Amino acid sequence: MTKLPLQGVLVADFSQGVAGPYCAMLMGDLGAEVVKVEPPRGDWIRMVGRKVEAGMSPTYISMNRNKKAFCLQMKDPGGLEAARRLARKSDVVVESFRPGVMKRFGLDYETLSGETPQMVYVSVTGFGNSGPYVDLPGADSVIQAMGGIMSINGEAGGDPLRFGMFMVDMITGMSAYQGLLAALLGRERGGGGQYLSVSLLDAILSFQAPPLTEYLMYGALPERNGNVNSYVAPSGVFKTSDSFLMFTTLDHQWERGAKALGLESLVNDPRYVSNDARLANRDSLLEMVREKLAGRTTDQWLEVLRKHDILCAPINDYEQVVSDPQVLANGSLGTLDHPVFGGMPLIRHPVRFGGFPVEYTPAPVLGEHSREVLTGLLGYSAEEAERMIETGVATQAEEAAAS
Repeated sequence: MTKLPLQGVLVADFSQGVAGPYCAMLMGDLGAEVVKVEPPRGDWIRMVGRKVEAGMSPTYISMNRNKKAFCLQMKDPGGLEAARRLARKSDVVVESFRPGVMKRFGLDYETLSGETPQMVYVSVTGFGNSGPYVDLPGADSVIQAMGGIMSINGEAGGDPLRFGMFMVDMITGMSAYQGLLAALLGRERGGGGQYLSVSLLDAILSFQAPPLTEYLMYGALPERNGNVNSYVAPSGVFKTSDSFLMFTTLDHQWERGAKALGLESLVNDPRYVSNDARLANRDSLLEMVREKLAGRTTDQWLEVLRKHDILCAPINDYEQVVSDPQVLANGSLGTLDHPVFGGMPLIRHPVRFGGFPVEYTPAPVLGEHSREVLTGLLGYSAEEAERMIETGVATQAEEAAAS
């Protein structure tokens, strides 16, 4: 069996929700042993969404594969000691509480690194570790609003719109994952352990680098333009005779794009000869484009536009996405067998590695591996582990399911 690059790396995942768990899950995809520490009620994301069954919401399932579930009552001294024992043994600690919470448990970086100087520790927060907002609750929707992204999303003249998923959380989790990989590489090169801080606010600002840089340079606030591209014309989402189509004609593609649309007469028209000119006269140009596109089906236009090498795509819903031939060819989706819940959907790691296959285990039920972690990883005797489970200091899966 090919050794995965993070094999031998132990990750203590104290995080909940989406951003931290997504980061830790990606570490597990590359071979790290990830132990997810949860309170008796479980990670709150277990109960978020539709069709939640026995604390296994689709969102939880999507963020927690390749992990061992360790359920502890950290308000009990014995449970807290087990959590500290795990953290001290770990190469990586991931947490997503407000600043100060982990310190109250003695699980902060300053305390743990004194005993484990090679530890890499990442704190995922809403706003950072200092400043006027650090004690406020930060979540995806809050940061979408405060971080500017909603101000540029929506129809022209309409209300700002929230993105319909945990976009900020996912970007933040990916950023934390990237930072952890860099920190582990630095450790391997003799740099030692370190503390990383990743905030949802910083992540969404970084994500908006192009429009935010334009504002910082020229002072012009971006306008909401709905499905019309603010930087390129003609570009956007358009109605065809049977559905919708997205396409973009870049400046160097204007001549062939105009020909594909049957608008050859506009190629040398001074109003449309450059991208700046087309943006200045966008409304009149798009009116002609819409009239043309309404005369054929989406499939017909895709054939024409692709023949001219123009960026274009249908507007797929999820039913169409999962059956798309390219998605199928990439093997992006799959199923994992779980002994209790049967088949669980799998959305594979986004990177395909040539040197090794990424391996997957399904998201665990609450406390599924508590006994295993206590005895196999933390050195408790079988009798000590059973006593902790019997007294509720730790929770094993069968007890968690019944509570």
